[in-house]
Amino acid sequence: SYGQVSWQAMVAHISVRSPVPAETESYFKALRAVDVDRVRRILDESPELVDQRIADVMADRWEPADASNRQSSTALHWVAVGGWQQASLLTLAQLLIEYGADVDAMGYNENKGVAPAIVLAAWEGQLDVLTLLLAAGADPNRPAAAETALYCAIEHTAPDTPEPNKVSVLLAHGAEHDVFTAAMTGRIDLLETLLDEYGALLERRSLKRNRTPLEEAVQYARWETAAHLVARGAIVSIHAASAMGRRDLVARL
Repeated sequence: SYGQVSWQAMVAHISVRSPVPAETESYFKALRAVDVDRVRRILDESPELVDQRIADVMADRWEPADASNRQSSTALHWVAVGGWQQASLLTLAQLLIEYGADVDAMGYNENKGVAPAIVLAAWEGQLDVLTLLLAAGADPNRPAAAETALYCAIEHTAPDTPEPNKVSVLLAHGAEHDVFTAAMTGRIDLLETLLDEYGALLERRSLKRNRTPLEEAVQYARWETAAHLVARGAIVSIHAASAMGRRDLVARL
């Protein structure tokens, strides 16, 4: 089957990699070395490489991918998520954007699924790279498979982190709260507006954590917010009631 005369021949056929064009290979190597000058020289000659898709940025050797490969990424996605936690990648990010990198292109990450660079930067990227992406026009509300950049930033930013931090920078550039992020940050005023517009949001569950707004508020110790949601009729789980110290609610369950 598969046009092969034997199983061994089929395996050998699949194992043979197509050769990577020399210029693309040089570009990949320069990126991984964070050799900004070399990347610039290559892009001067071949600016189209700036959005070259990479099959797996976590692989030992990068292979080019077609744009139809939904599990591929670009160099900007790799930079946004921290380039495997290398030293400051701001200069490299600036260079890629200077040469026209698509700041809203979707990439892929095993943790975040299909995701734009803005979500990856909000997750494990550097604050200066996140700020640069936003300044370059990245959509702060373009979601990944299961979360927005704001949701991700709130999850990974301690409430007492000095500003500017990832949450404050996203909000300053137009990131919009949803019912979950409003609950996570104690924005009762926004919750009121959202729930007045569509009351069913009270029992909606977040895609990322499968939590209701009440459960998100409890998770982030937003007790006043949690009490407000209970007063609005939110269904209370045993875990939420116990965390809130509401024995009266536990007794009803």
